[in-house]
Amino acid sequence: MIKEIISEVYGVDLTKRTRDRRFVEARQAFCYFCRKYTQMGVVEIGDEIGLKHSTVSYGTRHYYDILHYADVKERYLEIIDKIKENGLQDKEEK
Repeated sequence: MIKEIISEVYGVDLTKRTRDRRFVEARQAFCYFCRKYTQMGVVEIGDEIGLKHSTVSYGTRHYYDILHYADVKERYLEIIDKIKENGLQDKEEK
């Protein structure tokens, strides 16, 4: 479900191998939200979109670091809204 939401918000295929900024940011967002809203480990998350576990760890941290940018924050809030519409809860809030 998170994969579909991220793909929709960013308008990209998360499994496409490219270094285009929009794709990279979308993959990092996917890593961040999977860590935040699921019990999946970094290996499982990486397997979903073809990344190594170390890239998932880096992507999660980097996405958090760039949340202060207005365009990133706007997409972040849109993703949060869609996640909540679908009934997912932050695993820290459970």
